Amino acid sequence: MSTWRKMILATTSAVVILFGGGLAAIAVGRSPTADVGVPTVTPQQQQDLRFTRDEERMALDLYRLLADRYEAVPIFETISRSEQRHFDAVGNVLVRYDVQDPSAGKAAGVYTDATIQRLYDGWKAQGLKSSDEALKAAIALETRDIADLERLAAKDNPADVEWLYTHLLAASRHHLSAFTAVSEGDVSGTGCPRMGTMWDLDDRGRGTDDGSGFGDHGRRNGSGPMGHGGMFR
Repeated sequence: MSTWRKMILATTSAVVILFGGGLAAIAVGRSPTADVGVPTVTPQQQQDLRFTRDEERMALDLYRLLADRYEAVPIFETISRSEQRHFDAVGNVLVRYDVQDPSAGKAAGVYTDATIQRLYDGWKAQGLKSSDEALKAAIALETRDIADLERLAAKDNPADVEWLYTHLLAASRHHLSAFTAVSEGDVSGTGCPRMGTMWDLDDRGRGTDDGSGFGDHGRRNGSGPMGHGGMFR
């Protein structure tokens, strides 16, 4: 075999060894980098996301129930719309990480997590007594939600999961301020700081500049958490 042919074979072998993984990937119709950066979460992180999904749905279900019961107290309807976006945002993260959705096939007021079920049942019973008790139940729910999200946000999470928890936490703090303001007599909610400019998520889990106060919707330009105008309430 000629020296030139030996050099060609040696070079070819080196290329195959160096890029063999990529060639194999292409052979089965995948990008050589298809397996790079595939998102994963630990079993504990999966459990935390499922809990958050149930907790957000609990708030959504309770506020919808109370909005139907107390039409003269519009804060329940307003914040239930916010909770729908939060619930959807958590759902999108579940899809992203291929985590089983605990809410799948469940009727409103029925939850996979036993703790969430117990909390909902208690706050539902309290809230149906009167509008004052309903506001107290909402305050208790948001207080509990804040504690849970603080605990989850303090853990080691993927960046997008950490972002989700952080902004859900900010939203719950705004909700708590709003419910407290109304409970103390500010029916319009204007006593709540920054009521018309609270962070929110759209249904894809991204920042959106659809900011709404109580009963009105407005647009706000600015730099949101994802680099565009963003509202998270």
